[in-house]
Amino acid sequence: MIAPLTRDGRGHAYAPLDRELKARMVFSCLVDADYLDTERYFTGRDREPGGFDASELSDRLRAFLGGVAGGAGATAVNATRREVLEACLRASTLAPGLFSLTAPTGSGKTLAAMAFALEHARTYGLRRVIVVLPFLAIIEQNARVYREALNRAGDVDVVLEHHSAADGGGDENEGVSEARLRSKQATENWDAPVIVTTAVQFLESLFSRRPGRCRKLHNIARSVVIFDEVQTLPFPFLDPILSVLRDLSRDFGVSSLLCSATRPTFAKSSENLPSGFIKGECREVIEEPKRIFATLRRARLELPFLKEGAWSWEDLAEMLRDKPRALVIVNLRKHAQALYDILKGQGFANLYHLSSTMCSAHRFAALGRKDDPTQGTIYGALKAGSCIVVSTQVVEAGVDIDFPVVYRAISPLDSIIQAAGRCDREGTLTKTTGSPSGRVVVFTPEGEHVTPPGYYSRATEETIRFLAEHASDPAVLLDDPAVFERFHALLIAKGEGRELGKEIQQLRRQLNFKTVDERFKLIDDAGRGVAVRYAEAADLIDAVRRKGHATIDDRRKLQQFTVGLMPNWIEHFRRQDLVRPIVKGQEDGLLEFVGPYDKEATGVRVGEFPPESFCC
Repeated sequence: MIAPLTRDGRGHAYAPLDRELKARMVFSCLVDADYLDTERYFTGRDREPGGFDASELSDRLRAFLGGVAGGAGATAVNATRREVLEACLRASTLAPGLFSLTAPTGSGKTLAAMAFALEHARTYGLRRVIVVLPFLAIIEQNARVYREALNRAGDVDVVLEHHSAADGGGDENEGVSEARLRSKQATENWDAPVIVTTAVQFLESLFSRRPGRCRKLHNIARSVVIFDEVQTLPFPFLDPILSVLRDLSRDFGVSSLLCSATRPTFAKSSENLPSGFIKGECREVIEEPKRIFATLRRARLELPFLKEGAWSWEDLAEMLRDKPRALVIVNLRKHAQALYDILKGQGFANLYHLSSTMCSAHRFAALGRKDDPTQGTIYGALKAGSCIVVSTQVVEAGVDIDFPVVYRAISPLDSIIQAAGRCDREGTLTKTTGSPSGRVVVFTPEGEHVTPPGYYSRATEETIRFLAEHASDPAVLLDDPAVFERFHALLIAKGEGRELGKEIQQLRRQLNFKTVDERFKLIDDAGRGVAVRYAEAADLIDAVRRKGHATIDDRRKLQQFTVGLMPNWIEHFRRQDLVRPIVKGQEDGLLEFVGPYDKEATGVRVGEFPPESFCC
């Protein structure tokens, strides 16, 4: 049920921003009803409801976590993971509203947050769980973890993925065949127990005016929404985003859990962040985050870039020569491929590449399985004791790997802290020496463009100044989560880049839905999903082409064989006839990349595009 409208202090029926969101919710109900009537007409039957049994799913997750804990050793890391889980379960009994989960990388936040959500939904009768992730590159791996924990053999899949790789084009191109209609509706009204989606899909839908995107909005009401890696919320849009989160909580019974190892400050400020949260409005799940961070710190920061200047890739190769196991994280996909090529040319063995130029099936194949580390995979090479990985920041969210040394190209502070979570992740070195023994080495690559443009670049510049100020004691950056809050407060205080968010808020007050839709466009680092001919994807693509349309099963199978391409990449490849619609004539439908794809290592070869176009 949608909460009744109330009057504000001036006698208006409701405050302007309340009115705007409530209008969207009413529109969503009407649109979804119309779509369902259309489906009923073409199929001759009503659709089965999503069916969310929070009690059953919570019990399944607890059983799964119990099995994981039973096989875990008695280490400080595992004890802290249990503590984080128990804190989430305790907090799940609190009244619905806004919550934050501030815990270090490697503390088990992914499943602990889901445990909170399912118990919270069970306690308060909420309708579903929506997981919002920053990058398309980590959607499939998180969804796989949830399926392993929540699904039962023979049952209907309770996890629905919705992102650009699952979309088949705009409303006008979808046609009205039963297969196409059901495929579109399966994602667009979000009538499923657990939805895993991107921040782009979730947030742009909340500010859209398109029927296809707005259709799902009413199913957000009375849900639990988990924002993973909340520090990646786009800085220029914080005002409208935080405003909508508050209204969803207050008027539509939504509980939001903001998760991060580097939680930003979202505190309200009349001048700098007018839509921020007042004190106590967003409740922290962990009682003593600082203590947990200090307990789990396994690495120390080294800042040679402050004294030594920029390193060439050849310099970095020399640094790596005597390192049997090392991870290098760069900011740009082009940089990852360039460094990989140099290391390969110099004869480095057990060398691997990870970035979103690889489809997710390719990345999973390269990683392998931690519980079954086979030869020829990253986990297998790590177990054997010899492994060099070159990656973009895609490795910093949701990838459970452990290296004694991590080289991190200069980046925003949150990325550096996230990189530290891949260093002595299980605490093996630290347990042996009695003090944090992993090494996180921050360096500056040579060249004019070492980061993506815009906010990422500005935040990196601020990070350089911040690191210089803490050069005498960089450990505090990993020990105390309040330090990152201060860093984020500095960025907010500058107010740079937030003019657009303020403009959107004004447009919302005017009920200017058309212009809000046009203005609220996030930069989707993953771009649009384009299928590649990796492994069995070739047969899937050919089958879709023969049928002339893609069913929901086709789309789900193809998700793991897609690569996110930015719009300028797609246009460039179209001109070279290297990107084509899978079904002839459906230019806005599923696309296929037919250009060079390195199946052994790097995926889509990026060639000579401007480096600032590449990230993740």
